[in-house]
Amino acid sequence: MRTAVNRLLAQKGASFEQATIFRVSQAAAPLAAWVTANLQYADVLQKVAPLEQELGGLTANYTQSQVSYSLASSIVSSIIHCVQVLPKAFSL
Repeated sequence: MRTAVNRLLAQKGASFEQATIFRVSQAAAPLAAWVTANLQYADVLQKVAPLEQELGGLTANYTQSQVSYSLASSIVSSIIHCVQVLPKAFSL
């Protein structure tokens, strides 16, 4: 659908210019602007979609890294505690 409208805009671009369409039909001028804006918005969405997918993957990786960091931090704290306790246990 979008490609057909883009093709129509390419073929009849002058018909979608604000000055031209406003002179012909005051009611159609805002509609033509709306169509053009929607096409631009669709182009932006198409460009942003892969970035949003990448962001989703990176967010999942970040969350997994936080969990791994928390686990590693817990293990390190446990090891530090053991290192502090063991010398006292062996000194007896």
